[in-house]
Amino acid sequence: MSNTRKRSQNYQSAFHAAETMSHDLALQNGKKSAIFDQSGVEGLLTSKDIAAQIKLLKKLDVDGYIHRVITPSETQKRPSSPEVIRQLGSKIIFEESEGPLYMAECEFDIGGLQRRLGFIAQNHKSQNGVWYPKHHRRAAEMVRFYASHAMPLVTFMDTPGAAADAEANLQNQSHSISFFISEMANLQLPVVGVVFGGGYSGGAIPLATANLLLSVREGVFNTIHPKGLSNIARKYNLSWQESAKYIGVSAYELQSRGYFDGVIDYSYDQPHQLKNLSRAIITGIESVEKDAVSFLKEHDFFFHHYRDSIEHYLDPSELLIESNRLTDRPPTGTLNIFGDVYRFMRFLRMRQRISSRTIHQYSRLSPRKTPVGRLHQRREEERRENFKRWVSSTLEIRYNEKLFKRYEAFLAANDARDKERSKFTRFFMGDPRENYQKSIVDLVTEILIYLYNHWKDNAGENLIELFEHLQRNEIHELPPGNLVLLDLLQNPEIQPVFFENHQNIILFDLLYNQLIDSLPRIAGELKGNNRISKESVENLFEVAFDGALKEFEKSSVKFESEWLRDHFFKWLVRFIERKDCDEVMGTISTWKRVVFPRMSPPLFGVVRYFFSGLLPSLYTDQQGKGRFDGKITPRNIGIKDFWNRLDQAYKDLLIQNLLREYKRNPISPAKVIDQFFTGFQELYGDRITSNPLQFPGFRDAIERALSNGGMPCGVITGLAHFEISKEDLPKTNENGSKDTIQSTSDSLETISGSNPRYRVGLVVSNTEFQAGAFDMASCDKVCRLLDECARMKLPVIMFVSSAGMQTKEGAGSLFSMSIINDRLTRFIKDFDLPVICFGFRDCTGGAQASFMTHLLVRTYYLSGTQMPFAGQLVVESHLPAHATLSNYLSSNNEAMDGLVANPFDDNLDERLKEIDPQIPTAQHQVKDVIARILAGEYRLSIQEHVQRLSRSDKFRPKNINKVLIHARGCTAARLIQGAREAGLQTILVASDPDMESKPVKQLGEDDRLVCIGGDTPQESYLNAMSVIRVAEQEEVDAIHPGIGFLSESPKYARICREHGFNFIGPRAENMDRMGNKSNAIATAKSLNIPVVPGSEGALTDPVHAASVAQEIGFPVLIKAAHGGGGKGIGVVEDPDWFPSTFSRMSQEALSAFGNGDLYLEKFITSMRHLEVQVLRDIKGNSKLLGIRDCSVQRDYQKLIEESVFNIPKKTQKILFDYALELINHINYFGAGTVEFIYDLNGKQVYFMEMNTRLQVEHPVSEMVSQVDLVQQQFLVAQGKSIAQLPVRFDGHAIEVRVNAERVEVQDDGSLSFIPEPGYVGEVHFPEETHVRVISSVEEGSLVPPYYDSMIAQIICWGSSRKEACARMLDYLGRVRLEGISTNLALSRMILDDQNFLKGRFDTGFLKEFLKRIDANELKSRVENDSGDSGNGLSQEELVVEETNEIKVISPQMGGFYLSPSPEEEPFVREGQVIDIDHPICLLESMKVFSEINLAHFKSGDGQMIYPQNQHYRVTRVIAEDRQTVNVGDLLFIVETVDKTVSLSN
Repeated sequence: MSNTRKRSQNYQSAFHAAETMSHDLALQNGKKSAIFDQSGVEGLLTSKDIAAQIKLLKKLDVDGYIHRVITPSETQKRPSSPEVIRQLGSKIIFEESEGPLYMAECEFDIGGLQRRLGFIAQNHKSQNGVWYPKHHRRAAEMVRFYASHAMPLVTFMDTPGAAADAEANLQNQSHSISFFISEMANLQLPVVGVVFGGGYSGGAIPLATANLLLSVREGVFNTIHPKGLSNIARKYNLSWQESAKYIGVSAYELQSRGYFDGVIDYSYDQPHQLKNLSRAIITGIESVEKDAVSFLKEHDFFFHHYRDSIEHYLDPSELLIESNRLTDRPPTGTLNIFGDVYRFMRFLRMRQRISSRTIHQYSRLSPRKTPVGRLHQRREEERRENFKRWVSSTLEIRYNEKLFKRYEAFLAANDARDKERSKFTRFFMGDPRENYQKSIVDLVTEILIYLYNHWKDNAGENLIELFEHLQRNEIHELPPGNLVLLDLLQNPEIQPVFFENHQNIILFDLLYNQLIDSLPRIAGELKGNNRISKESVENLFEVAFDGALKEFEKSSVKFESEWLRDHFFKWLVRFIERKDCDEVMGTISTWKRVVFPRMSPPLFGVVRYFFSGLLPSLYTDQQGKGRFDGKITPRNIGIKDFWNRLDQAYKDLLIQNLLREYKRNPISPAKVIDQFFTGFQELYGDRITSNPLQFPGFRDAIERALSNGGMPCGVITGLAHFEISKEDLPKTNENGSKDTIQSTSDSLETISGSNPRYRVGLVVSNTEFQAGAFDMASCDKVCRLLDECARMKLPVIMFVSSAGMQTKEGAGSLFSMSIINDRLTRFIKDFDLPVICFGFRDCTGGAQASFMTHLLVRTYYLSGTQMPFAGQLVVESHLPAHATLSNYLSSNNEAMDGLVANPFDDNLDERLKEIDPQIPTAQHQVKDVIARILAGEYRLSIQEHVQRLSRSDKFRPKNINKVLIHARGCTAARLIQGAREAGLQTILVASDPDMESKPVKQLGEDDRLVCIGGDTPQESYLNAMSVIRVAEQEEVDAIHPGIGFLSESPKYARICREHGFNFIGPRAENMDRMGNKSNAIATAKSLNIPVVPGSEGALTDPVHAASVAQEIGFPVLIKAAHGGGGKGIGVVEDPDWFPSTFSRMSQEALSAFGNGDLYLEKFITSMRHLEVQVLRDIKGNSKLLGIRDCSVQRDYQKLIEESVFNIPKKTQKILFDYALELINHINYFGAGTVEFIYDLNGKQVYFMEMNTRLQVEHPVSEMVSQVDLVQQQFLVAQGKSIAQLPVRFDGHAIEVRVNAERVEVQDDGSLSFIPEPGYVGEVHFPEETHVRVISSVEEGSLVPPYYDSMIAQIICWGSSRKEACARMLDYLGRVRLEGISTNLALSRMILDDQNFLKGRFDTGFLKEFLKRIDANELKSRVENDSGDSGNGLSQEELVVEETNEIKVISPQMGGFYLSPSPEEEPFVREGQVIDIDHPICLLESMKVFSEINLAHFKSGDGQMIYPQNQHYRVTRVIAEDRQTVNVGDLLFIVETVDKTVSLSN
């Protein structure tokens, strides 16, 4: 255990361990971790099943996705959680339901023992699964009950979210959720969570705070329901359906992203699958318990933590006793070390799910158009479909009483219109013809009112479409029988009146909406007495009508403004004179409340009375027939407590207007910091949102923030000083005792002449980015800050103004609520340190329900703060101010610790008092509160000399005695040699295939070899935590990351340094910035270093990228922003091929580098690839160790590198100057290479990229500069200066890379180079002066198929280039490497080429050279070098005797793949008939995939082994999919069939 104890001592506390280990887990990038081994969990879908489902979902359109993913989880017919729990096969001991909350205690057979499990579930069949505060509190009580009885807990999530209405806010919903999260996060039991239906928002996250989070097939999970998300993203015209698909809320997608730990093979309509659900729960509990045991075996630091926890429990600080009383449990059954481990591992599991990145890892975008959704189009399509259905089944008028009466009146008037009446009769009964015309107008008005109330907010568009429909159809007389509405409208006498009046109802609807928006103008006048002046009514009507007219102008209806105004006024007079005007307005107001759900209901009564009371009164007054009465006296109110609610509604409107006015002046983070603090030092300022889902428009918000000089993250974090004026310090009482807020007098006395000050941790919402939405980067930053403050014993102060969790990040950001809640609990309880939160402006959603309302946090709100659980933007009901405004809620002691004055909004309290004299206002100041808590309640001493800030991931030079070499092959050989020469002990890590390699045999007696297992890079050298674990066990001082694998991973560099190791490489910030090609180019441009014309930023959209390519001009170079090593690069010459190439490369980049961003460059047709070798120490001393020419390349992979030549001295100086300026600007240290393009035609130098590591070709620079770069790396890492390092350039050096590869001649005469792993025969590298060999092979060595193909580097020096080339050519002729094919013959032919020798070449040299040479001659030379006779196989050797079957054997060693990916169909199946061109498999050797078909196999004389005049049936598939095969291994058996036999799939 000694090594383990050594490793454990790195953790200063369990709190620190949790943070450090979470960084380690982040390095796994979703890969299996040693901490969590859930292989024993049964009943889950396989990764292949999930991949297949995701592939299916990607093919679906938006509506198909909704039908497949959302609809099943929202149907009421599916089983509920309680119904399913009762069928799990357990014995139910207890169950209880409180509406949507279900609780049960069930007994299961677990591992042969009868054990009880507690269940807490949401029941969607009661209140749709929506919980109110009472449900969260009751659930928390049950959690404590289960804990006291040591029962593992199972939770079922099935909710659209927690209740967010006014009632829930008044009952402190945020606080109840926060408390429930705390209980779940600190529960000392195994917890298995199951998403059984909808798992949304704050309603789901407490139950998702689990050790193991699973989902059924139909489960969905997200920060917010997509309907709410579309409200937030409405500026991008996204429908909620599109939002759902963009976010990806299905169980399959969430599992693939690491948010779910598994998907249970259970569907609602497959009750027989209940056994899978039951097994998943039982084995999930067992898995959590097993992991806890393994964790304790591996981490003995936890025993020390457990002892400290018990001591803290037994002897808590006096000032925390009350807080502890609220959160601690009785000792019986809870003080169990495994309980602590469950809690600890639960935090790690959640912390692993969030991600952030640094600004340097982000690629700035090329200017682009924001993608928009189809919200308007979808709504229009739905409206048109509904209109078509209406036309096809129009209402029979006899079914509508009012319509039918008007129709009967119309018929009666029609019958009487030609009757002659006397003057006397006409006086009383009217003129028959006038009556007839009036009956038509009344009938049309009734039709319009009916259609208006039927179509509601679609009435405007539908009336216009109805008008167009009627114009297209012929008019006709009324038919006999039961008429439908369209019959009336097609009548020749009714239709013209409809045409003349339909726009009136459209304008009326717009007028109504404008009145709703204009109500704040009159709210102040109406408040208190409900009376309004005639002038105000006239003014309100004019403003509203002008607004309505402007909206009407946007429609397709053509009109003349004055005519429409006069015509509408006449229509409106007739309307308000109707006897049923108030009744009609009541109907309209009812459905308008649905259209405007966020408007207070009493205000609709005001609008109703405006039309039915105020306007008629105003009209009567204007006609001189009466006096205007401005008193609001509605009839038939229909709203409970109308008058009180109306008065409050007026106040709400005025308060909203007032707060909206103040919000025009944002409170930036800088304002907050400057107002209260001094000496602010920002920490983690480079961390930004990871934007994991590429949600439409979110990246544009990131770009805007960066362009404006801000950071795209929800919070600013750092350290600052808080000063307390001596006048504000409490005084000693008359009896000599100190007030409770008195600080230690000794501390005060030591500070003379200035105010005492405290150093504090500070978190301030970044309101300048996404309204301060709390994203995953915010969570990361706060966790890091709390860890730092715990170490330094500093209190933490937060100023929070947040719109909630960052919904555009999807499910990941939801876990931030539980993570921050847990960290705050542990910070306050474990370290007795205060956290003070001040909410200001808008403080809603997850920020409110996780840390602002945390039970142990001292929470204050500034006056005027809106603090609902969920913001009005996503809540489909009115939230009155008394349920959301901090001033009103301050009277509720459970809502906050107090209300404080708002120093940013002048006279706010006074103006609030003017609106509501009874409103509570602040009695305390922010500074007074902070001073009281810091100087008194927590008795923190005032220290000027606190512990230094620990930035554990920063470079700290220290001596190196023992180094771990994290490399293989030639790199390992070079580094072992360098470490030996530097006098360092070496620890070499090696994969299984490399355990017998030549570098292993270079190790000395004091060196050690450690196997890290696995074959592939992913299993071995890319498993960062395995390497770090070895480093801890071996107690090394430093880790050298080599040249490939993780050598350029800033995350790996940070983790190494966090674990206390000296990472032999540059700062992580350097790697972040320069490893991102897009940002490297931007850095060069900022220094006026020329770059190749290109996209000036990353591109993601193929269409936009194509237009950028056209501007640049073809041919263009496409590069992966995060690529490297010659990978992720492609040239496009034909514009027609660009879109498909761009899309393919984006997917390839995403797969290879974890990021699909690409950028474009103008392809320079004739260029040289030049690179400057740089070396810089921590003190800023720089050495430039020459320029290398790497222009001889194949597919962007270098083959020959040499010292610079034929480049003007002036140009060489420019290269040196640019490289020096760049490394000084970024404060680089260590070895690196700055790469340039030299345009041979334009004689222009362009910056290309920088490699922040040693490169393969570094010996070229070593030979001509006499500087050992590896030894200098070790010295620089120890903080040594290179100021006096002598650099003497002498002669010319050239390097040849020796690769294991064979040559194949294609039918068209072209050459293919295929990696060739295998066993090496004779090896001979002559030892000579001026020749250096770095080799990874010797006789009998295995060249494994899993890594790159380079097996040796040969470097020659000469006094001139001519001499160096001649020496190299001579030397290569005497090298012997048999048993495998190599490129030695090709290198000799190049070195003998006159164009090469004369230096007449560019980067296209090799492509042109291969066209010039005799391909068969090269093939023959390669075979001769390898000792291969080249005879090959014949068909006769492969035929199975006495059958027509033929063997298919492997032509090379490598990985065998039957399909391109696990979710895709195999190339062939047994029984399938194929021709010789049909692919049968993939073979992977040295990272290169080769598609194999029968035409691939040829005899030694080039003849087809499988003749093309036949078809072949696959009778057997022999090789095992995704396993390694050797040369000659049997892959398939095929049999010949006549070509008349049809090919099959």
